[in-house]
Amino acid sequence: MGNFRYKIWRESEISRKVKSQILQINFSRTIRYSFRKRQIIRKLILTIFLIFSLFGKDEVQKSTLVNISFETDSNGDISPKFFFPIYWSKNIFSGIGYTTSKNIENSKVQKFSDSRESESTDQQNIKINFLSKSFQKEKYSFSVGLIGEYIKIEKTQFGYIHDQKDIFQKGDIWVSFDNALDIEVLKYGLYFDITSQLHKKFFLRLSGDITPTAKVEISQNTRFKPLVLEGKKFENSSTQDFSYSLLLELMFKTDLGFSIGAEYEYNFFPLTYDLAVLDKNQENYFFTTSKIKTETVTNSWIIKLILDKKILGDMQPSIGFGKSRIVDKDIISDSSKTINSDIIIFGIEKRF
Repeated sequence: MGNFRYKIWRESEISRKVKSQILQINFSRTIRYSFRKRQIIRKLILTIFLIFSLFGKDEVQKSTLVNISFETDSNGDISPKFFFPIYWSKNIFSGIGYTTSKNIENSKVQKFSDSRESESTDQQNIKINFLSKSFQKEKYSFSVGLIGEYIKIEKTQFGYIHDQKDIFQKGDIWVSFDNALDIEVLKYGLYFDITSQLHKKFFLRLSGDITPTAKVEISQNTRFKPLVLEGKKFENSSTQDFSYSLLLELMFKTDLGFSIGAEYEYNFFPLTYDLAVLDKNQENYFFTTSKIKTETVTNSWIIKLILDKKILGDMQPSIGFGKSRIVDKDIISDSSKTINSDIIIFGIEKRF
């Protein structure tokens, strides 16, 4: 789900003199795993779905992928990823998916040599396949259904600035900042899955989801002392544009006790919302609102080995590696930020 650019300075309504001295502080999205108490309930739900999916009747588990995996990036952050289907009949099923992600960055504030800022982005995704129907014909299968997704993103940023160059026009001062931004996204859309056995040892799978619209709610707490003595609390909601994701998978069964799999995933997610930002008139600094509009495109690919050895109700161990590239584009300022990362994946799964 995607990057968000968070500007705490307003650019459009300040003087040219101050505009040339503007400070921008950006937030960027990456990966998280949170151990909050409310996640205990979610884990119980996932466990129930796992029991049903792993130990249900074999004759009705034919098409949808069961997946339990853990991904680690070049920073050492580990992200769990789950998907568990429940079959109500031979061709009718539901399912639930869950992922977490986290990223922490420490750096200096641009234009200030004596400064420090720490940024963190924590994200949780819960995707529910409400009801889907599968159709099978010889070497092909096709599934279509209704899905919903809840995305929770928590962004925090804090640090200090020693303004020795009088950029803030307040003399030689120390400035501390503390920003917290919670983003909740609720999406509804269509799901599809096409699987083809091109050869007795070669499988092709294309799946994806399409979301015509989504609802976003923002909750923000911002402090910037001593420029503004009182903090700012801000909330708003908005409706989002069309988004979608695609996943292409290939798998080749060898005679050596394992299969070779390849995955490519593409995700497009736009966001438009309002935030409280720092602004300035002739005398004082104050908080006002500014519109943020972003488009996040994620590309990732993974190569992995799936062992033929079966454990835990016909689940197969897997291990692999890959790369991820996230491009977060700010539409209003016509700027972008790219995050590249390496991926190592290990887990268990049940194929097709």
